[in-house]
Amino acid sequence: MSRYGSLPEVRRLLTAGKWDGQLATVEPPADAEGWEVTGRYGVGYLAVRHLADRFGERRLLEFFAAVVHERRPPDRAAWDVFGEEWAVLHEECVRYVRAAAGVST
Repeated sequence: MSRYGSLPEVRRLLTAGKWDGQLATVEPPADAEGWEVTGRYGVGYLAVRHLADRFGERRLLEFFAAVVHERRPPDRAAWDVFGEEWAVLHEECVRYVRAAAGVST
């Protein structure tokens, strides 16, 4: 992951306390500065990367379709697609983001 070019912005976002640790709130606010926008999109990218690495792209896309297109709640979609609880996967994703950015919990 060291080749991901926006890790400095992700690290800054995490250390500045600009993100509450919830993937549902990663979308940047309208008044966000450029570095914050980049950092927030970086968090999203890293979380998705973790799920793709763990479950494969096909299942990740199934999860995305279930949540975005079918409007299933993430907890139900995670169970249906991955066979795991969303709360556990969410925490894994957050840990992965923090580790990739070099920020301890």
